[in-house]
Parts: sequence; structure tokens; C-alpha cells
Amino acid sequence: MDFEFQILNGRFNEAALTNRYEQAYETFKQTWTAELSTLKGQDVRVPSNDFTRQDYIIALYKGDTCVALDCMREVSISSYVQTEDSWFQPWDKKHFATMQKQGHDRAIVNSYFTVHNDFRRTVQGESVNAAYLAGALSVLYQVELDCSIMLGMMRNNRSMNALGASLGGAPIDTIVHNDLPTDLFVYEKGAVIKASQKFPDYVFEVFNNNQAIKKGRRHERVA
Repeated sequence: MDFEFQILNGRFNEAALTNRYEQAYETFKQTWTAELSTLKGQDVRVPSNDFTRQDYIIALYKGDTCVALDCMREVSISSYVQTEDSWFQPWDKKHFATMQKQGHDRAIVNSYFTVHNDFRRTVQGESVNAAYLAGALSVLYQVELDCSIMLGMMRNNRSMNALGASLGGAPIDTIVHNDLPTDLFVYEKGAVIKASQKFPDYVFEVFNNNQAIKKGRRHERVA
């Protein structure tokens, strides 16, 4: 399968990944400039800071094009300083209290899920969906990082909430964000592992071909 999967940092990468880093940023910038300009009804300039502050960027390539990417960064939900981040403004504080009672502290914030406009349908023979593949790679990397929960906001107008559920996520609330109905999602590691039992083989093939993953443990379907 002719896809390349890279795990980038928002700021610092090996020199060999410079082109891939810049290609990912171009897809991020072009996609979100168009998306936010449409939502706001005016031209919007998207600065790079929401890209560069990420700990991990899950990036999927076909040739020289980044066809999809997903941004991930680690936070402590027990820190009121970190939960006052602008990304958390739509989240009610009661949700953090519930998560802490369940024994969670370290969490991954999943944001800026991005699919290149030319690859919104499929990326190979009308059989592989770029959004699904990128999302599956992201939740597998959550498991790789051994993080018990990942948090996301999934819009309802493009079935993003249905995608999130298929990857093991669970909605805990519905809000209006950017004037659109949006589900607040929690991906618990155990639920992700269970959902991954139904992932197609090509997901694991792409994931395990990443050089960083090859140096660690490889992911298989586990009971």
C-alpha cells in the first residue's frame, strides 16, 4: 500500500523529515484557512501556533502530498492551569472532575483533524478512506503512548461523530462550537483496543511500517 505514515513533532524534527513537516503544515494551513473563512464568513488568517504547539502530528502521505493529519498533545486534566487552555473553553469543569474520579490525569488532546480537500473521499482505488485511516492511526498511537484517555471534539454535520464512535470514542456531551453541533468525545484506551479488533488489515500495515513504530513494539489485534 503506497501510503507513508509519519509521526512529527510540532516544533523539532530530524532534518530528514523537514520536507514532510512542511508538507503537513501546508495541508494544515490551506485546509483550515478555507474552513474557518467559510465558517466565519470572512477571510481568516491561520497562524502556525496551533500547529507548532503539538507534541505529535499524525501525518499520512501519498507521494509528495500530506493527504491527512491529526494533532495530538499531552495535558494533565488535574491542572486547572492546563484546563484553562482555550481549547477547553467548551468543556464543562464537571467532565474533568468525572475523569479524575475514574482515575485519569494524563490525557491527550486531539485537535485539528485535517483531510486534504483533494482526498476527502478515497485515496486508493475507491476503497480506502483517508479520514478513517488517519483516525485509526491516531487512536493506535494513543495506545502506543499508553495514555488512558484521549479527548476530542467531533462535528456532527459531516459524520465526524460517527467516525469517532467507530474508532472507540464515546460522546459525553453535545455543544455548539463554531455555530455547529459538536460532540465532546473521550477515547478510553480499553475501548480503542476493543474497536481496533475490527480495523482492516491495511491500517496495521500502514501503522507498523512507520520507522519509529518498527523500533518499538508492533501493533496487532489483541483480545
